Amino acid sequence: MARQQIVTLVILFCLAVARGFIGVVPTEPFNYSTQVDTNGSYLLFWKTNNTHITFEVHVKTHGYVGFGLSDNGKMYPADVVIGWVKDGVTHFKDYHTTAHAPPVVDKHQDWFLLHGEENNFGTVLKFVRKLDTCDKTEDKKIEVEPIITPGNEIHVHHIVVYRCRGIDPKFDKVHYNCYNGIPRGLRPCYDMIIAWAIGGNTFYYPDHVGFSVGAADDPDVYILETHYDNPALKSGVIDNSGLRITLTKNFRPYEADLIELGHQFDWKHIIPPFEKAYVTQAFCPSQCIDHVSMKREL
Repeated sequence: MARQQIVTLVILFCLAVARGFIGVVPTEPFNYSTQVDTNGSYLLFWKTNNTHITFEVHVKTHGYVGFGLSDNGKMYPADVVIGWVKDGVTHFKDYHTTAHAPPVVDKHQDWFLLHGEENNFGTVLKFVRKLDTCDKTEDKKIEVEPIITPGNEIHVHHIVVYRCRGIDPKFDKVHYNCYNGIPRGLRPCYDMIIAWAIGGNTFYYPDHVGFSVGAADDPDVYILETHYDNPALKSGVIDNSGLRITLTKNFRPYEADLIELGHQFDWKHIIPPFEKAYVTQAFCPSQCIDHVSMKREL
């Protein structure tokens, strides 16, 4: 038995040397490995089967170690783990990112620690997760119904809902004027996901389509704006209108999204005086399409 263990270690060591990882031996054979950085301070090993993927990282530090996966190659949205070893005890948690901001602890811990240690090289963490954790299917928005305060139908002009990434939770339940009172911390929030206007009815998604809400990489903050029309300057109007959003936990094969096209109507959109007709033209350049990752789908 002792001889077999020695032979195994020699084979693993030779494998590590052949791949440029001198002095670093993983805890078991792995099918794949790579050097993540340029100076060999972050080494990654991994393997898969039909249901799970296992990673092992060797990082030249005795501090904390971070590791993440994203489908766009960027810092967010990403599924992230952070771990470290202190006094022989390994600390390890599953996080996610939604912006260039500190990661947030996942409600569902889908990564599981298999091994952790500190050695002469640095810190070793070995962990596993399912190939499909179903993080994106926690809830699906399938129906949006306008709820207008009786008698205010002529005043409630339109309602929009924005989802906000990287917004400080302190802005939860903050009220503001839509045009000249937006708090500075909420100004980056312009990702519209629901739009209703006067005359509109309940909107139903097709049976095979849903809109992700509450998944690990979905935003935590949503803003509802109600815009009013009061040409007669009527006073004493009290309104409690809003939207009833129906969610389901049943997975739907296609996920919806929203794209806005056209010219933004604001103070920069000027119509010359005495014009009998005026045409506004808007263009969507290829850079815009590339930015929203729609080129492949189009």
